[in-house]
Amino acid sequence: MKPNAVRSRIRHQELNPVFHWQNKEEDEKVLSKIRIKQALKSGTLNLSGQGLVTVPEKVWNLSDSEDCDKDVRYNLDRSNDEECWWNQKSLTSLDLSSNTLTDISDNIRNLSDLTVLNLQDNALTSLPIGIGCLTKLTKLNISRNKLTELPESFFNLKELRTLNLSNNEFAEIHSNVSDLIMLEILDISFNSLNSLPGGIGFLVRLQQLTLNNNRLVELPNDIVNLRNLHKLELGKNDLQKLPPVMGELRKLECLYVQHNDIAELPDFTGCEALKELHISNNFIKSIPADFCENLPQLKILDLRDNKIEKLPDEISMLASLTRLDLSNNSISSLPSCLSTLSHLVSLQVEGNPIRSIRRDIIQCGTQRILKTLRGRDGQPMGGATTVKVPFEESTFQTSTK
Repeated sequence: MKPNAVRSRIRHQELNPVFHWQNKEEDEKVLSKIRIKQALKSGTLNLSGQGLVTVPEKVWNLSDSEDCDKDVRYNLDRSNDEECWWNQKSLTSLDLSSNTLTDISDNIRNLSDLTVLNLQDNALTSLPIGIGCLTKLTKLNISRNKLTELPESFFNLKELRTLNLSNNEFAEIHSNVSDLIMLEILDISFNSLNSLPGGIGFLVRLQQLTLNNNRLVELPNDIVNLRNLHKLELGKNDLQKLPPVMGELRKLECLYVQHNDIAELPDFTGCEALKELHISNNFIKSIPADFCENLPQLKILDLRDNKIEKLPDEISMLASLTRLDLSNNSISSLPSCLSTLSHLVSLQVEGNPIRSIRRDIIQCGTQRILKTLRGRDGQPMGGATTVKVPFEESTFQTSTK
């Protein structure tokens, strides 16, 4: 056993003397006869949360185990046809999550029919070369481990649709990730990535990419080649800008880039499917007029904790907007055209030096603010209001002090 693992166990026992670390013999007993029988009947084996320190050896050859020979393979009760050996199923789903595994045997290569493998929430520091033999895998979860790299054979898993690498210790991802051409969902959040491999743009089937809580400073230009991307999460990185041609992501619906160092909004022309933009806690100073003109489906716009000083009148063109968060900026007045956003149910403006609307009105919430902007609650304090003069049927500007 590795010295670090020993120290970890001793420390754990000191903190929790009731806790018991299983030995190999106890691990083997977890895989009981009834579990083997159920696995051969269903093709699914769930050993999650069993306190395993090692994987029982029988897992790698269920149908050849001694217990199976006695109790399943040569079942004498031929009246129950489902129990007979010829109806045994190959293992297609294996769940070893939430144990204390530090490594996986290379014998995993024997489970060549696996389509789903869950290894999350263990203490794995590496993966065996044999994992590359599981070429039928479509879903793999190895999150919440201590992995720093993937074996070269890993990139043979070309049928993978869902891959979760989150909460590990990756500083980089090999460019061979571009070989995983069937990927639809990729999660590499909560790692230590400084950059992304250029080949990530070849994952053209990708629909969801999660990269939050890393150390990314910039994105590769070919990320805009992910034309099927619906959701992109980049929160809590060190990004200073987004690709200038974000509009290439025509199917993008949700973009999360909060808690970065972004100073300006990119050109979203073409992102007509975008419904949510979360870009709070950055350094954005202004909202370009063309930004508002090109996002007809946008429902949620979160711009809190930025440096915005003024809202353009074109913001009224965000006709689908239901939630607008402008909290903690430097906005001194709100344009009356905000009141024309008929679907707006949440307008957050706390933490701004707004002088055109009384503080007590702001504290009353969205509907009161919008009503004031419409001029139904009298003239806003200290701001300009459009007043209609019936006998001239015209308008003019007047101010109140």
